[in-house]
Amino acid sequence: MNKVFTLLIPRFYGANTFCRAARPAKPVLTQVSSAAAIWAVEGALLLGILTVVVFAFGARAGTLRRGSKAAVAGALLAATNTASEYGFGAVIAALPGFLVIADGLEGDPQSRSSTRRSL
Repeated sequence: MNKVFTLLIPRFYGANTFCRAARPAKPVLTQVSSAAAIWAVEGALLLGILTVVVFAFGARAGTLRRGSKAAVAGALLAATNTASEYGFGAVIAALPGFLVIADGLEGDPQSRSSTRRSL
């Protein structure tokens, strides 16, 4: 299906197509030849997923359920880790000693004194 989509997408869209979003003042011109391979892979993957859902949903429902649970747990873990690191960094940056240490790590003592005066 990847090959079929790769051949059909340029015929359907032509050489160029415009992306008309709600906000930009001008539409974005996309060269279909440079994006057709990506669109074809996405289309083939979607068709493969739909084929599995139609023909093997009963046999794969338990596997899908377990896989979805693992994927959601992994996504939540990643989001929680990122949020905690961001919050930890914000707390550290708010500490009074952070500016002193950051200035000390920058190097030249004369540039640090002139930076402090301008702040």
